[in-house]
Amino acid sequence: MTNDAIEFFTIYDRPKDFPNQVVVRRWTVKDGQVNDRGIVAAGSTVDEVRDAIPGECYNLGRYQDDDPTVVEVWMR
Repeated sequence: MTNDAIEFFTIYDRPKDFPNQVVVRRWTVKDGQVNDRGIVAAGSTVDEVRDAIPGECYNLGRYQDDDPTVVEVWMR
C-alpha cells in the first residue's frame, strides 16, 4: 500500500457471504476509489477476529447508517 492510500478494516457479524461467521474485510481508498482487498480473518466471535486488526489502527466505531452486520471499522 502506498502512503497516499487509506486502509480500513471492517468487522462484520454474519454478513450474507459468510452467514455463520464474524469476518474482517480489508478496504483501501485511493484517489476516490474504494477497493475491497478481501477477507483478513474469520471466526466465531468479534474478539477472536479483532486480533487480526493491525496494532496501529484506530477504532472508528460504526455509523447509524452502516449495514446492520457492521460491528466496527478500524482505520490505518
